[in-house]
Amino acid sequence: MMLGRLVYTRKKNPFIEFWRFVFMMIIVIFHFCGNCRGIREENSFFWFRTGFIYVEFFFMLTGFFTAKHFSKRSLDANYGLKYVANKYREFFPVYFIVVSLAVVIQNLGVGLKNLKYGDEFFRFIMNLFMLSAVYSPEGTANTIACPAQVWYLSAMFMCLPIVVILLNSRVKDVFSKCLSLLIFLLYYGRAGFVERDIWPSDLARGFASLCMGIFLYEMANGLEKKIDKSNEYFMRMMLIVIGSLSMALTVYYTYNGVWERLPLNVMLFSGGILFLFVGGNYTKSAIAVLMNFLGDLSRYIFLIHFPVIMAINHTTLISQLGKIVGAVIYVFITLFLAFMCYAFDLALRRKNRQIM
Repeated sequence: MMLGRLVYTRKKNPFIEFWRFVFMMIIVIFHFCGNCRGIREENSFFWFRTGFIYVEFFFMLTGFFTAKHFSKRSLDANYGLKYVANKYREFFPVYFIVVSLAVVIQNLGVGLKNLKYGDEFFRFIMNLFMLSAVYSPEGTANTIACPAQVWYLSAMFMCLPIVVILLNSRVKDVFSKCLSLLIFLLYYGRAGFVERDIWPSDLARGFASLCMGIFLYEMANGLEKKIDKSNEYFMRMMLIVIGSLSMALTVYYTYNGVWERLPLNVMLFSGGILFLFVGGNYTKSAIAVLMNFLGDLSRYIFLIHFPVIMAINHTTLISQLGKIVGAVIYVFITLFLAFMCYAFDLALRRKNRQIM
């Protein structure tokens, strides 16, 4: 099958991958409404006003997969840092392209004569090594060319080593079964949900959500052991239905922008992650391959969507064609460029595998 050649070979849960794609598209639309010139000024036109909440979902997934990875291995002390370094190395080629593109687009209207090359080189370095979200002195606020990607990846690669060290230490069992949930509850019980988090609040937010993902993995293991083998198919189907309904409810609440239901949203997709991981199994069916492909594509959608917004801001697309048509064109361009990045990265990985 042609599509099968475009999907990474590692085994995945197709239901989780499907919702990964759906939630990523919601974040993309949320950023479009909030950052695209000609739309952001109109508060009445704002789809998925609370779409930022799905950042927690992606942190939780990372925590879940990290806990799963370390649960199956007896590792030496240095492996944890190597694991994080490999994660960074995996996405870096495409991230380099995206950051370079973003810096170029951000200066399209300046002109070569007026361009301050020293400042732009500084901007490029700050974005490339995700420093602008960590260190942003006065006067360098505009160094963030890809704000969504930079802050998320900065938080991820600052928090993940801490999580990995804890998962590879003597307190592993206490951390994964007890402290992980406690950290999550303490953070959200104290900080709650705010629209514009600032550092180090975002850093704490990422760490708390990673911890919740680890706790969900422990719960999934416990739930897996309680499945009755005589009714296994029925029980797994019920878990898939419940998990899917939980995810669908979060989409409904997010679309309506109900701020009071943000804690409920997090509870719903936390439960959805748990139920879908236990209920869903790896399969080679055509629909599962498609869902896995969409899940793989979501990473590249995340990386490329902000430069597309910046490019649209240099045009009169929205004023000439209208908000709805502009949104459709924006989504199409984002998906197309994400697919091109995906194909490039997949070819690069396969080439590296052959060399090794």
